[in-house]
Amino acid sequence: MRVSPFRERAITRHGGVVKLSTPVEQIEVCDRMVCDVITSEGNIYHAKKAHVSDLDPKLTVSFDVERSLNP
Repeated sequence: MRVSPFRERAITRHGGVVKLSTPVEQIEVCDRMVCDVITSEGNIYHAKKAHVSDLDPKLTVSFDVERSLNP
């Protein structure tokens, strides 16, 4: 998957990071919002405003619930 150069510049200009094809191991939720994303390589990404994913929302919810029930 590619991100348009315009969108990537808009994200990085404001301090954001664009990661493509990065497997996620865990999504941490704080106060009903995603606060951290931990990759399968162990990198932790924290966002002040948002995390953006192209994963189907149904899979994201399934992934999050599964992790919450089986820490």
